[in-house]
Amino acid sequence: MKNKLFALVTFLMCGFTAFSQTSDSIYYKNQLGIIGGHGGSIGIIYKRQVKPDGALRLIESGTYYNRTVPEAPISVDASSYKYKESSLFLQTLIGYEWQRKVSHRWVLRYGADGGFGFGKRSSEYEFKNYKPDESAYAEFQNFKSTYQAYIIKPFAGVQFEINRRFCIGLESSLSLQYEKDENKRSLLTWPSSETKPVTTDLVTVSSNSFNMNFSPVSNIQLVYKF
Repeated sequence: MKNKLFALVTFLMCGFTAFSQTSDSIYYKNQLGIIGGHGGSIGIIYKRQVKPDGALRLIESGTYYNRTVPEAPISVDASSYKYKESSLFLQTLIGYEWQRKVSHRWVLRYGADGGFGFGKRSSEYEFKNYKPDESAYAEFQNFKSTYQAYIIKPFAGVQFEINRRFCIGLESSLSLQYEKDENKRSLLTWPSSETKPVTTDLVTVSSNSFNMNFSPVSNIQLVYKF
């Protein structure tokens, strides 16, 4: 009887040990989180763990800004016209990261992302019951710009494992960006004798540029593993 009991206990202990080793070696294949980036961008990051120390990643992020200011430098009524400016930028990045565990809770990460971005900016005047001073000559300028960006972004960072499911990460990156811009301007002149502004479209300017920017803290991530 004692021999049978001893054999049962030994079997259970061996089974528990094997289970513990298997559990420790398990890695979650999916990670989904929130990412806050440089310049106030915010988005979603998804990672697919393809190896215990490597993952594919997809980032969808963007920024939006909008401001309206009543102005009246040459009008008695401060609500006679408004100045409005806005900007929008959206980007999609796909990449790969290598992971190196340095302690129970700390992980080093490095890799590269690449992708495409689209943006637009505008500043314009909105008129309502506006009457310029009879002795003045009013002039305004509207501006619209659209641009496409092609991005390569090597990165390196650290990750802190809060528990088996949640982690928080921080990355530095070097952004290499090729940008194509199209800028349109229109001139609004308002002779005192007119009831509406006279709009003149100015020359549309297209340009290409290459930018390189290093960001010590390019993004912060809060990720859930499943």
